[in-house]
Amino acid sequence: MTDHRVRVSMDGEETEHDWPPDTTLLELLRLRGLDAPSSCEEGRCGACVCQVTEGEVKMRRNEVLDATDLADGYILACQSLPVTPNLSVTYD
Repeated sequence: MTDHRVRVSMDGEETEHDWPPDTTLLELLRLRGLDAPSSCEEGRCGACVCQVTEGEVKMRRNEVLDATDLADGYILACQSLPVTPNLSVTYD
């Protein structure tokens, strides 16, 4: 059982998922059959960028997003782990 839940808006559809604390957002979305954008999966390219609209994540690595991006809620899905119990993320 997990203490984290994420609502994901992608391609005009919204889904909700339990989010295990040791799983990145990108890994979770793939496990749930969603075709989330990605490329390097190392926090270096920015292909997996999305925006947190509720809650908080921590990123293992970030070589792409600047302070303004972070302040606006943008994250790298390939590097993001859940911090708060309820999160919302959008790719739209």
